[in-house]
Amino acid sequence: MVENISRIIVIGSNSFIAKNVINKLRASFEILEVKKPKYNLLKYQSLLDLKKKITNKDIILFVAAEAPVKSWKSYYNNINMLNNFLKLIGNIKIKNFVYISSDAVFSDSKKLINEKTNKEPENLHGLMHLNRENIITNTFIDKNFLILRPTLVYGLGDKHNGYGPNYFHTQIKNKQNINIFGRGEELRDHIHIDDLSTIISKLIKKNLYGDFNLVTGKVLKFDFIAKKMIKKFKSSIIINYLERKSPIPHNGYRAFDNKKLLKNIKNLKFTSFTKSLNKL
Repeated sequence: MVENISRIIVIGSNSFIAKNVINKLRASFEILEVKKPKYNLLKYQSLLDLKKKITNKDIILFVAAEAPVKSWKSYYNNINMLNNFLKLIGNIKIKNFVYISSDAVFSDSKKLINEKTNKEPENLHGLMHLNRENIITNTFIDKNFLILRPTLVYGLGDKHNGYGPNYFHTQIKNKQNINIFGRGEELRDHIHIDDLSTIISKLIKKNLYGDFNLVTGKVLKFDFIAKKMIKKFKSSIIINYLERKSPIPHNGYRAFDNKKLLKNIKNLKFTSFTKSLNKL
């Protein structure tokens, strides 16, 4: 157990990412899970009992969110959820506040994106996370916070079924053809949930502050991913290539520089996409 840390309090412990991180941390820390229906971050009064349990030796891991954000109502709900919790802890000087954000906060770029790249979100989801980041930065003036931004996450248990490996896997299981936009030519970074949860647990154990992009530093085409999965599972389904009715996301390129992450976690290894398919 890390010195002077009594517990990790996980806000939103029912989420896909939270569950996997908890599994990595449970052997080293006492875990207090905060989730619905007992605690509702949109109803401040439901949180009052929790305040009595939080001490200055605790780490807060805040994963709670309505995601993905596709409406202004959802956007404001997310902002209110964070504000209610920060109001609750008030002047309690916790050990660290760890926030799971998103790479969606960054502008599109023809260059590799790093932690210093301009933050100009292209959608409400990214705007929500950016404003949450700003609230956290302005709240913890002594800088005892850690902001973590995963790229596209895939793996068993993700209920969002987002476009990419998770959606393709669902289609294969249901023996339904895979629909791909354009030629599936856009290049994106993808990180497996096992790698992501390992990285988050390591950063928490190190009790680091600041911000990190949780990315592999490699990119894959969606077409490559779909074909690889069909071959792996020996499926007879086919790929339908759909005409794009809107511009290609991120101009077809979304790549990251993960030097800061590699500098702080020595000998970090990522699971190749091919090997990760064995876990499905």
